[in-house]
Amino acid sequence: MVGNTKICFILVLAGYGEPTPMQDRSGEDTEPTVNPRTRNHGPGSGTSSDWSYCSNSSPCTAGHGDCDSDAQCAGSLTCGQDNCKDFNSGAHRQADCCIGDSTVVIWGMNWKGAWQNDATAAYNVLTDGKDSYNEKTGKANYWLSYNTPLPGYGELSSLFYDIGKTVTVTGFRLTNTHNWKDQNSGTKKFTIFAKKLQAEPWDEIKTATLPDPRNVEQNVQEIPLPSSVKARFIRFTVDSYYGQYCGGLQYFAPVY
Repeated sequence: MVGNTKICFILVLAGYGEPTPMQDRSGEDTEPTVNPRTRNHGPGSGTSSDWSYCSNSSPCTAGHGDCDSDAQCAGSLTCGQDNCKDFNSGAHRQADCCIGDSTVVIWGMNWKGAWQNDATAAYNVLTDGKDSYNEKTGKANYWLSYNTPLPGYGELSSLFYDIGKTVTVTGFRLTNTHNWKDQNSGTKKFTIFAKKLQAEPWDEIKTATLPDPRNVEQNVQEIPLPSSVKARFIRFTVDSYYGQYCGGLQYFAPVY
């Protein structure tokens, strides 16, 4: 919930459009029968090793698949149809991935240099809970940024947020990370940029320094802007971090 606006989301890196919700398709198996159907062979991104990756007992998050019914997707997400290529260019053309019902898009490089489909991926900032890590599934619910913030290379240590339409942004809500139980890293100084159109240059709208998060419980912080701005695209850049590893966030959302 951002202000009075409820956000559901679809996560893609490029080529997003209107999602195609579907009902139970378990009896309409269109995937090639020659491919393996053993869970966890692939990364869950709709590759030819990911058939039946999602299940009722272990539902997938947005942008992951292959799924066969809405029951195999977490929460209110639904199972798309032949759409995993919207999230991963290497996905099979008939693989189905879980989707939301709007066009909020999150992307960014994580500390390993991966853009998506990793435990500490950027899209984890859409969750508003305490940072956690499931050692059995290898999934976290926080983002760890690329760990080399350098002048002129800020986009490598940035999180990008596409609201889906131009709105009047009055501030931000965020929760710093301290790297789960290690509690040894977190964002120090950050800069937020905004723009209305993809082709426009970024405008800097906020820079600040967060308190040291190490060994301290983290809560949502309100980050007001000195004056509201009209924007569709937001960029949060980690300029420096606490500890020896990287910055990141547990939660991030514009207020509008």
